[in-house]
Amino acid sequence: MIRIATDVGGTFTDLVAFDEETKKLTATKVSTSVDIIRGLIETIEKSRLAPASVDFFLHGSTIAINTVIERTGAKVGLLTTQGFEDLIEIGRGNIANSFDLLFSTPEPLVPRIFRIGVVERALYTGDIRQDLDLPDAKKKISGLLAQGVEAIAVCLLHSYANPAHELALEKLIHELDPSCFVSVSSRLLRQYREYERTSTAVLNAYVGPRVKVYLGSLESHLLRSGFHGTGLIMQSNGGTMSLDVAKDQPCWTMESGPVGGTIGASVLAGSLRFENAIAFDMGGTTAKVSTIQRGEVTLTDGYYIGGYEKGFPLQLPVVDILEVGSGGGSIAYTDETGALKVGPLSAGAVPGPACYKQGNTRPTVTDADLVLGRLNPNYFLGGEIHLGLKEAEQAIESAVARALHLDLTQAAHGIVKLADTNMANAVGVMTVERGYDPREFVLVAYGGAGPCHAVSVAAELGIRKVVVPRLPGNFSAFGMLFADVKHEYVLSYVTLLSEVESTALESLFGNLEGQALDSIKKEGFREKNVLIKRALEMRYAGQEFTLVIPVLDRPLHDKSRAAIKDQFDAVYDIRYGHSFPETAGEIVSIRLEIYGLLPKPDLDCMTLDGGKGEEMFVAERNVYFDGYGFTRCKIYRRSNLTERDKIPGPAIIEEPASTTVIHPGDILTVDMMGNLIIDLKVS
Repeated sequence: MIRIATDVGGTFTDLVAFDEETKKLTATKVSTSVDIIRGLIETIEKSRLAPASVDFFLHGSTIAINTVIERTGAKVGLLTTQGFEDLIEIGRGNIANSFDLLFSTPEPLVPRIFRIGVVERALYTGDIRQDLDLPDAKKKISGLLAQGVEAIAVCLLHSYANPAHELALEKLIHELDPSCFVSVSSRLLRQYREYERTSTAVLNAYVGPRVKVYLGSLESHLLRSGFHGTGLIMQSNGGTMSLDVAKDQPCWTMESGPVGGTIGASVLAGSLRFENAIAFDMGGTTAKVSTIQRGEVTLTDGYYIGGYEKGFPLQLPVVDILEVGSGGGSIAYTDETGALKVGPLSAGAVPGPACYKQGNTRPTVTDADLVLGRLNPNYFLGGEIHLGLKEAEQAIESAVARALHLDLTQAAHGIVKLADTNMANAVGVMTVERGYDPREFVLVAYGGAGPCHAVSVAAELGIRKVVVPRLPGNFSAFGMLFADVKHEYVLSYVTLLSEVESTALESLFGNLEGQALDSIKKEGFREKNVLIKRALEMRYAGQEFTLVIPVLDRPLHDKSRAAIKDQFDAVYDIRYGHSFPETAGEIVSIRLEIYGLLPKPDLDCMTLDGGKGEEMFVAERNVYFDGYGFTRCKIYRRSNLTERDKIPGPAIIEEPASTTVIHPGDILTVDMMGNLIIDLKVS
């Protein structure tokens, strides 16, 4: 069985393939093309794998989130309950930064003229107060279609409790225009919070037509190349879904690409018996940080596409990832006050950093790394790209060094130091600001630039151990090989835990499980390959925000409620440092996760295929280290390292898609699976 995973980044497109029979990993990387699918085909061709021999094709893409950020989505109409047409513009009425005199709310994705109220009304109980006026709705839908609307979002008041009117409108739209993309809120999630639910339905409609065309084109290319296996795409929640499901519900793929790396970091940390880990992914455009706690990837429901201040809420479970504009291609400059800044603007794949010699004259983090001796100009991407040291020096000199009256080395070091500080701050936001001590975590570093900067980031936060996995430059694609098909179901059900009967809860869970099983069986899974997880979304009575509590008892019985309350108190105490055991617990929603289990690579079988120990050292060069200046540094090829090799810093480990920097005083060892374990000196 052969599985291929592909990840499209802002700078490079990566592929990792795993052959179950030979236990062989294959990795390729090409510059991200304007024609994304052409770039994907190039990675497959470069791997020399026959598509006809591939059983699973997994894909991570940023097309959905980029469509929102770039405002290049469809012309969308919105059908909502009459009187609620302006809900997505009013939002929560909050101001993200009350001290910003120029603050303005983002322009809605649906202009006011395309937001139409229909005559109907359901109550929060699901009872119908006013029937849907179908003739009136038909007239209004026809008006939207006549104005060239490509997609229609449908979100009616309290439809999470009774979706009948939404489904009737969906049927009516399809009758009037079968080609119109329809996004129905109750098909995406049955959860209260009208603003967030409406925003989610609108986001799905906004990206739907473009993603549907993209995935259809991808399928066509794969079929023409001879692929007849199963096509899957990564979801934002850490699972995968079939391409057919993704065409109808593309909002689940907003953070499709970066999530693969977090899943891979979780699997790797578990195999090394690290309970808490920080996934640190530094690519060409951004750096991304997420956490694994007690072996579980951290999820969030309160996610904003485009950022909290200017973005749009997505009320779906998303792996909690924080992105900052500090990638290898992030551009360094001085602002109007004369201060040095790095990012968020990136040089991307074309023209790329100045050292790519493709016409860019603005300095980037990669240029600074090259000037400081960290990168080998003749071994970038295994020698496929020859970096121009002179071009990097000229870019830094003209844009930063002269403006700040620094010499070339000081300017380059300033760029790297600022980028490292920005990334360390991001790690701090995900740990310290949430009450966690980063010193209790290991840092799993990957991405093309991650291993180069990981030790500096870890040292700033007191983290004592850094792990660089195999294939760090392709690790997000590698992580996808460990993801299962996953679907999530949620049903708002607000009631006090003490007042609900266990049999009633069991019945509600049973209904959700029936829907979930029917759905996943259509994707080809049998019950023996299905895993179901139950949970309750809970809070203390009188509170607003919730925590998700796993429900382990099956079936639920009389003592289950007490056990659930005890667990909620314990989780609350861990999260906030205190709890209120005497206060009643309140259920807000019933949640269900269903997994279609896929075969996965066995990490223990992926033994390091290295050379002889005495051949691991290949050269020396001067490398700049903070506090030490330029230091003579030994250079090693990772392919020549063997199990239990121990290398003291300073040292550089080179491999085709990444470079690992070991600082003076730190020690690197190679474990039996080929991972690089860096122990930082304790200051």
